[in-house]
Amino acid sequence: MEELSLHELYDIEETALYILRNSYTRVALQFPDQLLEASVVVSSALRNELRKKIQSNELVQLYVLADTTYGSCCADEIAAAHVQAECIIHYGHTCFSPMSKLPVWYVFGKAMIDIKDFVHQLVDYAHGHKKRVLVVFDLKYVHAIQHIVKKIVESQLQCGRDGAKIVFADVPERETYPVALTSGPTVGAGKVDSKKQESDADNQKSRSPSTSTIQSCTRFSLGGLSWTLPEGSKMEDIELVWIGQECPALTNVMLTFNASTVSLYDPERKLLATDAAKQSKFLMRRYYLVERAKDANIVGIVVGTLGVAGYQEMVRSLKRLVKESGKKSYILAMGRPNPAKLANFPECDIFVLVACAQTALLDSKEYMVPVITPFEAMIAWKRGSDWTGEYSLDFSLLKNFRESEEKAGRSIQLQDNDEARFSFIKGSYVEERMTLSGHECDSSKSICLAREAERALQIQNGSNSELSKRPEVQSGAEYFALRSFQGLQLDDAQRPVQHYAVGQKGRAAAYSGEPAKQLG
Repeated sequence: MEELSLHELYDIEETALYILRNSYTRVALQFPDQLLEASVVVSSALRNELRKKIQSNELVQLYVLADTTYGSCCADEIAAAHVQAECIIHYGHTCFSPMSKLPVWYVFGKAMIDIKDFVHQLVDYAHGHKKRVLVVFDLKYVHAIQHIVKKIVESQLQCGRDGAKIVFADVPERETYPVALTSGPTVGAGKVDSKKQESDADNQKSRSPSTSTIQSCTRFSLGGLSWTLPEGSKMEDIELVWIGQECPALTNVMLTFNASTVSLYDPERKLLATDAAKQSKFLMRRYYLVERAKDANIVGIVVGTLGVAGYQEMVRSLKRLVKESGKKSYILAMGRPNPAKLANFPECDIFVLVACAQTALLDSKEYMVPVITPFEAMIAWKRGSDWTGEYSLDFSLLKNFRESEEKAGRSIQLQDNDEARFSFIKGSYVEERMTLSGHECDSSKSICLAREAERALQIQNGSNSELSKRPEVQSGAEYFALRSFQGLQLDDAQRPVQHYAVGQKGRAAAYSGEPAKQLG
């Protein structure tokens, strides 16, 4: 492909038409850190293009947003609100998380790819495999997809091979509007029922490309991409080929569809790697963190986004879930989380990060305690939940919370259970500290107190078999009480009380009763 000009690389003309078409006068231009150096040139080119096309004397105010509050893949509605922007122009990679307040226009950028080489390797790969091949891609290669599809059709016709085995994900729409999470199909990854597509067409249009609805097909969507499978086909029957480098978007694909084989084509190296998927090892690590979460007593709910639609309801659901499992939770809002920030809360046994799908995974050894996702928290603390292999990094599990609450007719009330749970981390049985329902506690407070006392006391191993309190910390106050410094002498209570003595008065330079110092 030929080198692209600045106007082509950043879609200056199309962006200007979008602004004028919607009569926006205050526009926020959001750049990620790696594209910030081009912000001055891009904003100047866009301003000049607007002046050429504008019909009135009213100028469009452009504001450059940098150093985003959270992940740069999400549109920063908080920063845009500071300048009272009417829309956001988002440059670079995006997760396509639904926004709650402002419309967004996405400029993906355009990376170079050798179309001829990729088509040759893809056709050979598909010919050597019996399963259908689905091509998904990094958004910076969207501009080349139409040319790739055309070349594949020509190659299939020349070779006489079956071209139906290769399917491409639909190119996402660049213009999105705020959506309400309470209406429409499930937000994010997963299946969308074809019967609901017609009634929810308007809502779906803001999150996925518009395609013809076929009643016998099942539609999938993930990270802005969407595709349709025939009736009876499952994602387990599909092999995925990713165009791009390893990134959070690829990790999201690998975890969400962990039963499918994922291969990676790197346009820079011109190499199609068939062993790119490492789902099994990664899923084992995540399952270990779920077991760690089961043994936690104090949970920190970290708010990692303030713009993604549904984050407030997710935080409330997690707070209820933690309370009903007999644990204590604290809500933390700290901007973009990092090991240094989370280390300021040593009382937390585990953190749950509420963020978009592509920034929700924080799996670094630098963190003192594990950071898990809301999906993993639901598996760890919701009674009767078992990991079936499915995985979700977005807010689609809100549907599960709602269904559970509707069946119960109220928030889930976990009953006291005397059965012990085996902890794979401690290697022994532990008692579940479930919260009793409010009705049960109100009806018999003495029973509740007795049961709490039963949990709090245990027989110490030793000859005297005396009772002692369990050293389990259930709140931040208890944690800091145990950490409080008591001094080196613990027998202060046995010492006689002494009379107080009057200390010195005055300044440090000359206390009263001291001879005056002469300056010389």
